[in-house]
Amino acid sequence: MFQAVIGEAACLTKVFGPPPEDKTPLQLESECLSSIQEFCEKNGKPCCINLITEGDLKFLKSLEPVEEPKAAATDSAAEGEQPDPVEVVDPNLDEIDLMILKEEQEAEKAKKDAEENQAKEAKLAKEKKAKDEAMAAKMEDIRRQERDLLDQRSQPIR
Repeated sequence: MFQAVIGEAACLTKVFGPPPEDKTPLQLESECLSSIQEFCEKNGKPCCINLITEGDLKFLKSLEPVEEPKAAATDSAAEGEQPDPVEVVDPNLDEIDLMILKEEQEAEKAKKDAEENQAKEAKLAKEKKAKDEAMAAKMEDIRRQERDLLDQRSQPIR
């Protein structure tokens, strides 16, 4: 039936022949998969995510944690900050303790950021107040000049 639908060249029965009676279906499947894999990898492994093996996944997982702390350390060193103390805590702490430490650090950071924002806002308010006072002084000078000019024009000529 499959030979009629997809063509005789695409069927494995031509390559392998009819299944022998002494092999189990699992043995036949493993032989078939190994031969398909050999056929696919004839010219090297194809670039396909479905062909990544468990060994490949373990290798990739071993690379990920090594790169991230280094990158984080260089980023924080570039900014002039210290790395998170969570990374250097005792490995015997459980997840709850680590979460508590992380929340405390986040709260400290939020408090520090709030203080910095408050200082910036106070500085901006001072600058704005100084600008407003300078502008008010200029406006008062302009009004005084206008009054003097109007007073001079309204006086009779002698």
